[in-house]
Amino acid sequence: MKILIVDDSRMMQAGMKRALVNSGHKVILAGDGKGGLVAARQNLPDIILLDMMLPAMSGTEVLSALKEDPSTKARLEAACRNCGTIEARRKR
Repeated sequence: MKILIVDDSRMMQAGMKRALVNSGHKVILAGDGKGGLVAARQNLPDIILLDMMLPAMSGTEVLSALKEDPSTKARLEAACRNCGTIEARRKR
């Protein structure tokens, strides 16, 4: 499986990549929202692991753009790794 990891933390990227590569997956990395959007359109990954709190373009904005793009919409799967602060979760 081809998996795109979009995360601004190099440490998180490295840990997820190691686990996925060791499981036989091809991994593509992007360090911010704009880079993730470009990588998704160029590589058409099977799965996108998308951090929601990103520089340049938030994960929510990336997800919206991918849903609007016919080339990525049908293939889109996303996982939310960081959906806000503890304080924000308590208010829900």
